[in-house]
Amino acid sequence: MGRGTLECQWVVAKVLKVFLEEAMQCDVTNLNTPRYYIKCLLDNEDLEEAEKLINYSLKIKGIDKATMWFYRSLLSEKRGSFLNALKFLSESEKYCFSSQSLDVVKDRKKFIKSKMPKKKSKNRKETK
Repeated sequence: MGRGTLECQWVVAKVLKVFLEEAMQCDVTNLNTPRYYIKCLLDNEDLEEAEKLINYSLKIKGIDKATMWFYRSLLSEKRGSFLNALKFLSESEKYCFSSQSLDVVKDRKKFIKSKMPKKKSKNRKETK
């Protein structure tokens, strides 16, 4: 019963990826398309392609750099590099111009820090 739904979602994701790829080729100056295409690539785990598009998008004049750095942090998080993800979130904070977007970035930082392994103290004494 659930298998058909998953197959349908997979097909929709592939069609969306093709559609967004064509949209990027038709109008490379559109500031909105890269955001949705990067999100689609991250959801489909096309990480190398997403990284290339993020790097390209950061060079586009007028694009929302806070969102692009946020997606870059998501990419690093998916790769397991939590320290880099925190670094990119700090970069994203610099470009946040509303309290809502800043709150999202700060909440994400807290979440990533909670996922990081805790450091063990060396001076820990055994109890008998």
